[in-house]
Amino acid sequence: MGISGVRVALFKVDVFVALTAVGGGIALVAGLEGGRFPPEMLGETPFGSYVVPGLILAAVVGGSAAVAAAATLISPPDCGLTSIAAAGTTPAS
Repeated sequence: MGISGVRVALFKVDVFVALTAVGGGIALVAGLEGGRFPPEMLGETPFGSYVVPGLILAAVVGGSAAVAAAATLISPPDCGLTSIAAAGTTPAS
């Protein structure tokens, strides 16, 4: 895979992360994941509902991945570092 192939792959991964994070955030805010994530799971957290976690997922994780995808297209020298920074916002389970 040449340089352009790596950039294309990086762009696709960044777009995938952005879309899934925004979609997941919207689903949490709208309450569509209530069956899989009951409110009782938030018992040890400062959150009373999934609204704030959903907004964080969509804005921080999805937004940073979208910025990384844009950087891959606009500024190739910075795309790797931007994607690494975006990956740092992704929660690990």
